[in-house]
Amino acid sequence: MSRPRKYLSPEDKLTANREKSKRSYNNHREKINARRRAQYSERKLRGGAHRERQAGNALSGLPGDNHWWVNLSFMRGSLMNLAPRDEIVQISVECLVTLAERTYVQYGEIIGNSPYMFLKSTCDRFVQRRHADSGEAKRKIDAQITELAKLASRLLRVHVDLTRLEYDVGDALRKVESLAQPVRRTLADLADISEAIEADEAQFCHDYMQGRLYYQNH
Repeated sequence: MSRPRKYLSPEDKLTANREKSKRSYNNHREKINARRRAQYSERKLRGGAHRERQAGNALSGLPGDNHWWVNLSFMRGSLMNLAPRDEIVQISVECLVTLAERTYVQYGEIIGNSPYMFLKSTCDRFVQRRHADSGEAKRKIDAQITELAKLASRLLRVHVDLTRLEYDVGDALRKVESLAQPVRRTLADLADISEAIEADEAQFCHDYMQGRLYYQNH
């Protein structure tokens, strides 16, 4: 005698699998989110985060970036026979640090005065609009992720360019890293929020109201 079928239809099996996945996520939420953050940070350091690839060339997305890099390269070439090499390198370092500072100003224009309040307002907006238009709220979050990814990518490029200079750039690197850290951290927190929404909107809203999201506890 054959064994009775566990599922009456493919749809029943799909529903059961979804429920199983949801239970697994709820049971291991902290470990999953911690692993996602580690993986996301690693991708960012390599300059290959999937959201950056979706957005295209990060540096071409903000006005003036490519023009700025071309100008810096042209400036180096035009000064090659007119100034000592150390002076040219020092000017390059100053230009790169200036670009990093400009990038951080743009980061502040996106998030306002507080990364925490920026993330809170993002979550509040999604909770408020979830039933009316959750799709639009998610697209807003994705757009913010794209913009922050562009800034993080630009700061990474500045960091790489500095390390290529045969010059004492320790102070400049520390300055750039101090500007890049909050950008990467906010980007990772926002990516966590987006992934939690994708996994289960209702569970995300519940976790947010209970103060269980990663950014709310770190």
